[in-house]
Amino acid sequence: MKKIAVSLLACGDEHITECNYLINSLSKDKDELDFIVASDTPEKIKTPTETIKIDEDFNFNLKRIPIKKSLEEHDIVLSMDTDMFLRYENIDFSLLHDLEDGMYVWWLNSEVDFMGEKLTMGVDGENEVNNQYLKELHRLNNSKKDLYFLDECFILLKLEDIILKEAFIDNWEYIYEETLYTQPNNGLPGAMEGLIIYLSCLRSFIDIFSVNNNNEIYFKFFTNFYHCNYVTNKANLFKSNVKKMI
Repeated sequence: MKKIAVSLLACGDEHITECNYLINSLSKDKDELDFIVASDTPEKIKTPTETIKIDEDFNFNLKRIPIKKSLEEHDIVLSMDTDMFLRYENIDFSLLHDLEDGMYVWWLNSEVDFMGEKLTMGVDGENEVNNQYLKELHRLNNSKKDLYFLDECFILLKLEDIILKEAFIDNWEYIYEETLYTQPNNGLPGAMEGLIIYLSCLRSFIDIFSVNNNNEIYFKFFTNFYHCNYVTNKANLFKSNVKKMI
């Protein structure tokens, strides 16, 4: 059985420290996991399976780099923010092999609150920079399905079909190139990053699942983790949601 890839992006000392802690916390499962880390200073990453040097300036698409590398030799990829923490010690990673192909996320929504600002799928709000970027994403949406924000801090990709793997990465690269000069630079990377990933799946005909789909396997697996981003208070929101759903 193939190993599962844990895809991480760690740029800057704070995120590198978080990354090393996360890898260490999962080290007892190293027989099941490979850690693929993209970083501006890869020499600071401790005990990774593989590191990738980041040479690009910051943009909303950098996570594509370790995910792309992970999909080359893995069918299951866990893309996590470095500030994810384990809720429980014993995680049954074998559950993931029973999932059907697709992308799995915690939530999908047509609007999101971030740093005190509400972002929506509409393009008639007050923020002209975001509007221009959203217009570009809508233009690139060649499906008949709506766009949604998603929780990009923890994403599971299960893709056994090599054609779907290549399509997903190719579409992400295409979106990146098409929107390079309209990307906002206003402290809202996560929300926009989720849109890009969602659109890449739509263009690649990859099914998208969330906990709202009542997927018991993914829900059981996801609740092993929590996000500790106190800037957005996401840790508290996530914990309260888990308690309510359990």
